[in-house]
Amino acid sequence: MLQADLSGFTKLSSERSAAFVIGLLSDLFAKFDRLTEWHGVHKVKTIGDAYVVCCGAFDEAPTAAEAARRVVGMGLSMLDEVELCKREHGVDIAIRVGVHTGPAIGGIIGTVRFHFDLWGAAIAGAASLEEQGAAAKVYVSSSEFIMSHEWLMINRRRREGPRLRRHRRVGGR
Repeated sequence: MLQADLSGFTKLSSERSAAFVIGLLSDLFAKFDRLTEWHGVHKVKTIGDAYVVCCGAFDEAPTAAEAARRVVGMGLSMLDEVELCKREHGVDIAIRVGVHTGPAIGGIIGTVRFHFDLWGAAIAGAASLEEQGAAAKVYVSSSEFIMSHEWLMINRRRREGPRLRRHRRVGGR
């Protein structure tokens, strides 16, 4: 599971027009939607300026290690997209990303304006990591870290920005 939230979005919303804010968020989330296809993960929902992703809930689940690599890769790509968005639109926003592995249950909620949602320790863990994390970082739980560690080390050598840190977080400086 991955939960991401934009930092600085509330301030931006109070300083810019509604049309600008909605356009910016729509543009950024459309880019995130394309990234879900690229990384082989699934968008679960958006809540305001938060974006929730899972891997393996809607189709044949890859191995746990492959799911971890996909979700962490998605988080890293989200960091890049937000940086591009900052430059393109001249805004002061960042993103916090939390990633956690575990079981979840899901279903359709309600009968009017219904939507699909997921619950469980994996979702709570990802949300907790995101909420407690600093902006422009991907925070991963220890189980996710172990499963994605080799891939992160390889990816670290390929990219200029993301770095593996002692506290099991990945992101720019």
